[in-house]
Amino acid sequence: MTSTVSFEGVKKAVFFPFRGEKWGNKLLIGSALTFGSFIIPIIPALPVFGYFGQIMKGIIVQEQDPQMPAWND
Repeated sequence: MTSTVSFEGVKKAVFFPFRGEKWGNKLLIGSALTFGSFIIPIIPALPVFGYFGQIMKGIIVQEQDPQMPAWND
């Protein structure tokens, strides 16, 4: 079994956080929570894991292009 990786697929995977509406705010919130988990273990990381789950659900289940959803849940 062989798999091929296209440059377009890699490009989508690497640059999707920098596309979309208000991507800077979304990235800033995620970064702040991730760095906050170094000070207060586990609790700030829980919303980040849920956010990653939303991204993965969109890619795997709904077969969408990668995108960053809003931080509203």
